[in-house]
Amino acid sequence: MDSILCDIDEELKRRVEKKKKKN
Repeated sequence: MDSILCDIDEELKRRVEKKKKKN
């Protein structure tokens, strides 16, 4: 369970970084 949450958290962080770069 924890490992899955970690993967999701990393994915969200990557998406946030991509959005920041676009802006």
